[in-house]
Amino acid sequence: MKAILVPTDYSEHALNAVRYALAYAEMTRSKVILLHVYEDSLTAGELVFTGLQHSKRQVFEQAERKMRGLVSSFMRKTSTRMEWVLRAGNPSQQILEYARQKKIKLVIMGTTGKGYLARTVFGSTTQAVISRTLCPVITVPHTARFKSISRIAIAVDNNPDSLLTIQDAVGFARRFQANAMFMHIIDTPQADGDAAYQEMVYQAKKRMRYKHVSFHVYAHKNVLKGLDILARKERADLLSMAIHKRHFPEMIWNKGLTNRMTNMVNIPILVIPVPAV
Repeated sequence: MKAILVPTDYSEHALNAVRYALAYAEMTRSKVILLHVYEDSLTAGELVFTGLQHSKRQVFEQAERKMRGLVSSFMRKTSTRMEWVLRAGNPSQQILEYARQKKIKLVIMGTTGKGYLARTVFGSTTQAVISRTLCPVITVPHTARFKSISRIAIAVDNNPDSLLTIQDAVGFARRFQANAMFMHIIDTPQADGDAAYQEMVYQAKKRMRYKHVSFHVYAHKNVLKGLDILARKERADLLSMAIHKRHFPEMIWNKGLTNRMTNMVNIPILVIPVPAV
């Protein structure tokens, strides 16, 4: 059974991601693994009055009670198999390490929506995870609800590396028999005939064996706003973006852009890491 990792800090936007993940898991026959990372750092005063081992045990027991209560509340509402894990340390490091150790194929995390992600602790954790992830991550805004995935917007640029994640993005669409809508943002309407883009479309069609595919070009001077407008216009349930780990300063779909995009839109974003070659 495939596993979906869902980190949580028990905040409302994190709990909304749990609800989204459970509905997603039910449709894909997956199990959900909840992961909470707690801090076990202690002050000098705490060490003197309570002792190191006693205080660490208290912190763990408190985290355990909270997790058991969370799982119990969701188990009454779903038939999806749920597991849970507690770890101490830095949240983003522990999430990435657990995903690597357990060979997790998908992480689902919450965001607070337009303009607020980076202002919260969990928001900064989400950004850190998507910047360094080795597996796809779905970021879920606090207003998003999982109903179905019938239309997936796939952001592409003229760079050949965009082709490296096409199979993954179309694989998500195929899983739900959803429309895969490739979206390209240009500066001016005249750029529609750009040779590099036409070559990318040609190569993309060669690589895919999927019939529910369409290509969309939209002119906007701001790539992020253009994607947001086009995704909403086409009623996308999910926006897929690649994140590059090499040469990212000169690429459109770099870490910073993808992170900023998770701040801007109110639909879930599927972040797919480009494999290093």
